[in-house]
Amino acid sequence: MALTPDGTKNDPTDPQSMNDSWIQADMFPNLQKYARDEDKSAFLDDYMLEACASVNEYCQRKFNKQVIDQIELNRGLGVTDYNVFVVRNRPLISVDNVWLNIGATFSSVGLDNLQIDTNAGVVKILPSVITQLSSNSIGAFKSVNLWLRYTSGFNVDYSDDDNAENDVPRDIRRATAMYVDYLYGMDGLRNQVGVKSYKTQTYAQTNASASEDPILDRIGKILDRYKTSAVFATN
Repeated sequence: MALTPDGTKNDPTDPQSMNDSWIQADMFPNLQKYARDEDKSAFLDDYMLEACASVNEYCQRKFNKQVIDQIELNRGLGVTDYNVFVVRNRPLISVDNVWLNIGATFSSVGLDNLQIDTNAGVVKILPSVITQLSSNSIGAFKSVNLWLRYTSGFNVDYSDDDNAENDVPRDIRRATAMYVDYLYGMDGLRNQVGVKSYKTQTYAQTNASASEDPILDRIGKILDRYKTSAVFATN
C-alpha cells in the first residue's frame, strides 16, 4: 500500500448507491412516471445514479457529501506568513486532519492551528506551526508534501428542517432529473434503428450533436453557475 498517514486514502467518488443520490423517484413528475412504468422502472435507479455522476462531471465537483483526501506535493512552507491551501471540492464542511509528510513519516498539524474559511474553501496553517516543525526537522521553506483530509459536499437529506440550506440545491436536483429523461430518450433511440426523434413524458427530442442538443443546453444553463471554474476563481 502507498504511504498514507493512517493506511487509508479517500478519493472523491460519485454516488455509489441510492443513499448517496440527491434525487428520488417521488421528487419530480417525470421520475414518478418512470417509477410507475413496468418497463422503465427497472432502470430508474441506475439512471438516477448515472445522472448524478454526469452532473458531478459537468460541474467538476462532487455534490454528494463525503470525506476527501487532498495531497499537495512539494509545497514550500514559510515561517513568516500563513500557509494557504484551497480545497478542490466544495462546499467545504470541515477539515478533519492535516499532516505534513516528511520523508517516510507524517507529522500531524493540530486543528487548533488552522484558520478555515468554509465558504471560500480556504485552509490556512498558522506560521507558528511551521516555525516549531522547522526547528525540529523540516527547515524553513523546505519542500514537503501536505496531506489534507476534509469533508465536503451537500447533505442528501430530503426532510424539511432548519438545515435545508446545507442540502443539495433544488435546481441541481431539477437538472439531474432532467438528465434522467435524457438517458431514457437516448436508450430509446439506440433501440430503434433509423428513428430520428424520441418523445418522453416531459419533452420531445431530435437527434443532434451534443453542442446542439436543446435538452443538454438547458441542463447546462441550469448548472453553469455551479461549475467549479465559474464559482471559484482560485481554480
